[in-house]
Amino acid sequence: MKKIWILLLCAALMIAAAGCGKTVKEPETTKSNAGLGNPFVDCATLEEAAEIAGFDIAVPDRIEGFEDVMIQAVKDEMIQVFYTAADSSEVMIRKGLGEEDISGDYEHYDKQIVKWVGDQTVNFRGNGELVNVAYWITDDNAYCFRASNGMPMEKIEALIPTIR
Repeated sequence: MKKIWILLLCAALMIAAAGCGKTVKEPETTKSNAGLGNPFVDCATLEEAAEIAGFDIAVPDRIEGFEDVMIQAVKDEMIQVFYTAADSSEVMIRKGLGEEDISGDYEHYDKQIVKWVGDQTVNFRGNGELVNVAYWITDDNAYCFRASNGMPMEKIEALIPTIR
């Protein structure tokens, strides 16, 4: 009986070890994120992201100081564009359906300001003289601008009208 248990244990360990080296490809889109892989799909263009999300986005081609651009989308839900600098700091711009803050940033900041930028009421959060998050709602769409290392408010205010 003891030999059977040892054989079963060895077989279970071999099966478990065999599965460790295999990669399972996650589905590109899912209906629910709960317990599943990353719902974001990498896109080569804004047009490709618009096809996935079901709506388009306008963002700056470049942001000064940030060289690399990455575009992602979630089916029928959101588009996000990352701009990355050589020092690994990044700016993220998102557009999603709804009327809630979609920044995904839950940090506590010293400064929270609401002000008009063009024809938008924009919520700014940051520390000291820098802003880390700006978000606003327009026509049932939520937008956000998030700077990992913060950015002067004036620079963000100049970019907001280019984001639609």
